[in-house]
Amino acid sequence: MTRMGGVPADPSYPGRPTHHDFLVLCEVAQTNDNLAELFGIEPLLKGVCDEGSLAYLARSRAAIACERHGLPLTVEWVSLLAACIVDGFAVGHGFTVQRMAEDDEA
Repeated sequence: MTRMGGVPADPSYPGRPTHHDFLVLCEVAQTNDNLAELFGIEPLLKGVCDEGSLAYLARSRAAIACERHGLPLTVEWVSLLAACIVDGFAVGHGFTVQRMAEDDEA
């Protein structure tokens, strides 16, 4: 994939970015979702960073977010927010890998 193309404008999705980065982010997120559905999240993170460290950081940041925004500090909220943090980390890592690969192709 080259950086030349982005996402075509579509009036059905007002405000949707047309930048190439949006396309890469969407592709990475979809690939991660498909892999996680088949194998769980662990293979997406294996070798990227220590999973225990990431899980601890995600739970801590989720608890802080609950406190700052007046959300109940429950297992459900902390788990949901921690999962979003880990997902964001995995998408960010995949995005970086994809963009580095594109740079190598250029």
